[in-house]
Amino acid sequence: MIKRLLSTLLKRFERRYDYNAAYLRELIGADPRGGVLLMLATQYLARDFGLTPDVYFAAKLRSTMRADCGPCLDLALKLADENGANRRVMAAALDHGNAPADAALAIAFADAVLDNAPGLAEIAEAVRKRFGERGRAGLATAVVAGQFYPLLKRGLGHAAICSPVKRDFLASVEEERYGHEEEAEGWRHS
Repeated sequence: MIKRLLSTLLKRFERRYDYNAAYLRELIGADPRGGVLLMLATQYLARDFGLTPDVYFAAKLRSTMRADCGPCLDLALKLADENGANRRVMAAALDHGNAPADAALAIAFADAVLDNAPGLAEIAEAVRKRFGERGRAGLATAVVAGQFYPLLKRGLGHAAICSPVKRDFLASVEEERYGHEEEAEGWRHS
């Protein structure tokens, strides 16, 4: 019964996001109760803790990119888009362009956590001052969320590199930018 319910939910998820969740199906087949617990963990990992989509997804995308799993990065980009994150902020999280101050702080925080950087305490305090304790918890969770599924997939033998996903997304952002500039130029000459 549990396996069937989880399988149905996975199929819906796969169709909605054009995502291959074979590794989750394997995991559920091996341990249905673990699959239920994973669903609960997923709910926690998806919480934004009241952060704006730009800030939350800046940290999550940076973390996911650094985990180097193309399908996971593609999914994270779709979720960021679906939740209203600014595509230029998303691009900045992928090392392309500059982010506004709040998103830049989230990116710096993600990098410091992932690198266990010597300046982590200072960056974490800056995050706390800017976003509060709840926001710091949210950014810490976003960093974990960005790494969680790529590492799980890698451990189960299902990981894939992310460069084509990153390249394709950044190309679409550039195309949008230049398309808008051409539209504006057309208006100026009318």
